[in-house]
Amino acid sequence: MEDQLQEIFAFIHNRLSVLDTKREQILIASREIIRNCSVTIKHIHRKDIKLAEELASKVRESLKELEKIRDPSLNVDNNVLTAYQEYVEAIQFLHFSLSKPFMKPQEDEQIPILAYLHGMADLVGELRRYCLDKLKDSSTFSDAERSMNCMEDVYDSLLSLDFPSGLIVGVRKKTDIARNIVEKTRGDLVLAYNRGKIEEKIDSLLKTIKEDEGK
Repeated sequence: MEDQLQEIFAFIHNRLSVLDTKREQILIASREIIRNCSVTIKHIHRKDIKLAEELASKVRESLKELEKIRDPSLNVDNNVLTAYQEYVEAIQFLHFSLSKPFMKPQEDEQIPILAYLHGMADLVGELRRYCLDKLKDSSTFSDAERSMNCMEDVYDSLLSLDFPSGLIVGVRKKTDIARNIVEKTRGDLVLAYNRGKIEEKIDSLLKTIKEDEGK
């Protein structure tokens, strides 16, 4: 019996050692992907689009490599899901900044639908940052409006998902967060618009006063 148990546990030990190594590889790869997605988004906000495109392409290749070492027996699916989620957020924000159509889930069937939805929900936050940045300059107000319209479209699309929570885990919560972001940004947009109108009236009044003084 002792010899048999030694043989059994020797096998288990070897198997767990292999799984532990693979698990560590997956965790490291996932963290790197998440980090690179964050940097990609920073590049977009800084208008370093070429760098963003290059890094997004690198992330896509990293995801392909991650798929090769994925193992359903390992409890790391949340990490992998987050990696895909961050990629979706980054690539969709990149597409938005380039006025390109959003990446469709059927274009890359390796991306889990749940990760795609989470990424789209998180995109709303980046669109708000983009909108606020454009509101700093009245000449880019139309860009701010474009991001606001996109935020509303994404939110409305998420809201249309009438499925059990067990099927779209966490999506409802993210949709609620997106709603708050959309409402807050809409208020910021209205304030900026009204401020711009007031400034226009003041400029017009000052111009009239100067013209009258010159007569």
